[in-house]
Amino acid sequence: MNIKKIILALTIVLAGFFGSNISFASGETIIEDNFIVKEVNEEGVTLEKKGYEGDLYRVDKKEFKQDPKVGEEYIIKHNDIILPSNPAQFNKIYEIKKVEAGNKPSNKIYFGIGLLLVILFAYFRMRK
Repeated sequence: MNIKKIILALTIVLAGFFGSNISFASGETIIEDNFIVKEVNEEGVTLEKKGYEGDLYRVDKKEFKQDPKVGEEYIIKHNDIILPSNPAQFNKIYEIKKVEAGNKPSNKIYFGIGLLLVILFAYFRMRK
């Protein structure tokens, strides 16, 4: 396998890794998704996955650092194992973070695309 093919393969892998919402800390898969609070009561919080109408999840109130309110957006990091219930429940939650109005979404995807373009540019320059 020549160096050009290795560079191209590494570019694709790195772009995919930096552009995803999946990380592999301590050997576990960690998924990061955005959710909107739909209902809050004494038992817990019902959330809807952003962009997936009707995809509901239930989380205990004690998992939140502050009292959630209907309409607020949260980022939940979890292990992507969903317990079959209605609404669904997470097997393991690593972190729940409120999305503030001024916060911008992650720039990981832009970094990954930029990295891909730079390496592809270098690859095609080497071909000449």
